[in-house]
Amino acid sequence: MQTLSPASVRFLADLKLYLLASGKNEQATQDIVTELENHLQEAEADGKSTVAITGASPADYMKSIASEMKTDYRESVAILLQIIAGVFCYLLFQDLLDGPLAYSLYFLIGFIVLISLFLIVLSRLFRYSATHPDSKRSFIWFGLYGSLTFLLLIGLFFTDSLVSSPMIHFSWWSSWLIGLFAFLFTVYTAYRAKTWILPIGLLAYLLPQVVIRYGFDGSPLLAVLVGYLFATVTMTGLFFYETNFKKSETMED
Repeated sequence: MQTLSPASVRFLADLKLYLLASGKNEQATQDIVTELENHLQEAEADGKSTVAITGASPADYMKSIASEMKTDYRESVAILLQIIAGVFCYLLFQDLLDGPLAYSLYFLIGFIVLISLFLIVLSRLFRYSATHPDSKRSFIWFGLYGSLTFLLLIGLFFTDSLVSSPMIHFSWWSSWLIGLFAFLFTVYTAYRAKTWILPIGLLAYLLPQVVIRYGFDGSPLLAVLVGYLFATVTMTGLFFYETNFKKSETMED
C-alpha cells in the first residue's frame, strides 16, 4: 500500500477533527476518512497532489463534506455528558484534598452551564484549528479561552457562599467511594477515547498541589494556581502532539 504524502496525512487528520467537532457520527466520519484516504492514494499514485482531490481550499472541502452528513445529536449529547463528568473529576479530587464532599445546588447547576458553554465554544475552536492548520492563533485562542473559563469557575467558587441554595453533604466514606468511581471513570473514558490527555492532565493538576500543600506547607491558593498552570500546559501540549503526530502515524498504518 502506498504511503500518503505528509500533506494528505495532515488533511485527513484535520478533516476527522473537523467532522467530529461538528457533531458527526464517529463511525460515519471514519468511513468518510477511509474512503477519502483511498482516493488520495490513487491520486498520488498517478502523480497528483492533495489539491487534485480537495481543490484549492481544503477548508471549503471539509465544510462541504460536513454539510452532506447528518449531525448525530444523540452521540453529541452522550459525549457532552461524558466530558462534563470527566471535568467534574478535577473538582471532585480537588475537594477531596480538603475533606468530605459537599456541594450546593447553585454550584452544581452553574458548573454544568459553564462547562457546557465551554465545550460548545471549544468545538468551534477545534473546527478553526482544523481549517487553519498552519495558524498559531488556534494555540493562543485555546489558552485564552481556557483561562477565561478558569476565571469564571473561580467566580462561581466565590459567589457560591453568597447565594442561598440547598446543600448536598457526603460522609468521608461516601466521598472516597465517589473519588474511586471518578478515577475508574476517568481511566475508562481515556481508554475508550484512545487518548490519555484527561488522566495525565488530572495528575499534572493534582500532584503539584500535593507537593506544595503537604510537602512545603504552602497556601492552598498557590497550590491551585500552580496545579492549573501545570495542567494547562500539559493538556495543551498533549492535544497538539496527538493531533499533529499520533494521528499521522495512524493514517500511515
